[in-house]
Amino acid sequence: MIPIDIDMNLKKNMGEHSTIYYDIQGLVLRRGQPFSFTITFNQDLPVDKYNLSFIFKSQTWQNFPRVKIPLNGSSNGWSAKRLSTKDQENNCVYFQICSPCDATIGKYSLSLEVCPMNKDSINTHDLLVFQFHADIYILFNPWNKSDACGLLSADQITEYAFNEHGQIYLGSSEIPRSIPWYFGQFDRDVLLTALSLLNKTSLPTESRIDISLMLRLLASNICSDPGANDGIFPPSSDKPSSSHQENGYTSSPVILKQYLLSNGQSVQGGSGSNWQHAAVFCSLCRSLGIPSRIVTVYNATCEAQEKENINLHWNTGQRPIVVVNKKVTRPWYLWNECWMRRDDIPAQNSGWQVVDSSAIDYNTKIRRIGPCSVAALKSGSLTLKWDTPNIYNVLNANRSHWLVYPDGNKKLISKNLLLNPSKFIIKTK
Repeated sequence: MIPIDIDMNLKKNMGEHSTIYYDIQGLVLRRGQPFSFTITFNQDLPVDKYNLSFIFKSQTWQNFPRVKIPLNGSSNGWSAKRLSTKDQENNCVYFQICSPCDATIGKYSLSLEVCPMNKDSINTHDLLVFQFHADIYILFNPWNKSDACGLLSADQITEYAFNEHGQIYLGSSEIPRSIPWYFGQFDRDVLLTALSLLNKTSLPTESRIDISLMLRLLASNICSDPGANDGIFPPSSDKPSSSHQENGYTSSPVILKQYLLSNGQSVQGGSGSNWQHAAVFCSLCRSLGIPSRIVTVYNATCEAQEKENINLHWNTGQRPIVVVNKKVTRPWYLWNECWMRRDDIPAQNSGWQVVDSSAIDYNTKIRRIGPCSVAALKSGSLTLKWDTPNIYNVLNANRSHWLVYPDGNKKLISKNLLLNPSKFIIKTK
């Protein structure tokens, strides 16, 4: 019993899975959704003589256990069955496989195992294993309400998962200024970069379906750590800057193609700016099927991870002393928000989660913060992970205003306790 032809029905399956736009060789699928294919054997397939199993092996996660699915059976939430179709030849068999809605995303290889049914003992010589030539990519499924990334409406999916072109807002809260950006999440280099970054990790197997840890891993690799050159962008100063670096990048695929061509070494042209970090991270998330958006925070507080009290200085002409004040406030700062269900915190805190790939965790010197629940920030639930106090302080730090005399003496003129002066722009298209 030998398969002589395999038709993965690429166009049909990728159309049904809304992955037809991916510019990559192979079959791109959404988890929790069935796909079908046809195998032509060299003889008729007798149902009473052979046991068939389909084996998925991860190419993304190291040492990840394979999934073996018996025909007309199930394993770990995966199922496989033979479909009967009209006018089908007995040697041309139509199969369907469905992954669970919490299947580990990534690149897989697929093989078919054929085993005689009526032997008292089976040895390796009796087993026939046939490798499918097509690579299979399994992604998050924002259309599936049971998926951790399931969104509420088609309009949200269109904007936060499918939108390839967007506007990134800088400027000031009074006069916002937009910059066009091409996210290109369906580009081959974007998806391959996202998977290669996940492949660099060594998480325990049981953690690999935890989307929170996946986002932290991706965010950690946007910027290189000090002294290293393994992130997408080279390391910058220990204090993340929101200043615009003139490296000319306005497209995620251009940056990520250069990253892949350099074998995972940081791209040339400087460490990038905060808004470029957010744009690239947004592209990586969307390529994996994670709804993501860019948020511009105006008048954000610097160094709030180290302290909650910020001192602002004014001269006797009631003008801000810029040299001092720019060290503690930013005219604008950008981070991402990703939509996901969080099973590790109370249910009401699921939904949009803040992830900052430019920030430094001062306890570990790792460049990433979050994911942190937006709902938790609004309610002041600061004990929830990840990094909620850090982000809360960026938005709500106490601000003391000082009058500075020519001789250097200072006088406290006002104090705003937990004032939220920040303004937001969320829309990216």
